[in-house]
Amino acid sequence: MLTCHIQVALAPPGTQACTLDIAKFHRTCPVFPDHKPWLVIQGKDGEFFIDHTHPFGAICASSNAGMISNTIVDIWTAEGVGPILKYKDNLATFQMPNAEGSHTQGPHKYMYDRAMEP
Repeated sequence: MLTCHIQVALAPPGTQACTLDIAKFHRTCPVFPDHKPWLVIQGKDGEFFIDHTHPFGAICASSNAGMISNTIVDIWTAEGVGPILKYKDNLATFQMPNAEGSHTQGPHKYMYDRAMEP
């Protein structure tokens, strides 16, 4: 997970952001067995292969990858992480200082840290 320090317009002082971009996101989505006959590819040697993960250009790849992103957002939201901005495989999470937080960084307290310990 990559972290960066950015200034967000109108964000309270001490606001933190974390961005996550999943490399080869579509290629990590498994294919349902019933869909594999439609993902046959031909190699340079003329042999045919079944692709077991979604090729980037497959129409269904974006939808299936989006379902995985939605699951990540649901889990993080249940853990109290947020707010979260999502576009396909790009996730950005923010946290603002909270006086009730148990994690201290500099002059600010937060509800969670990078290890996401409650």
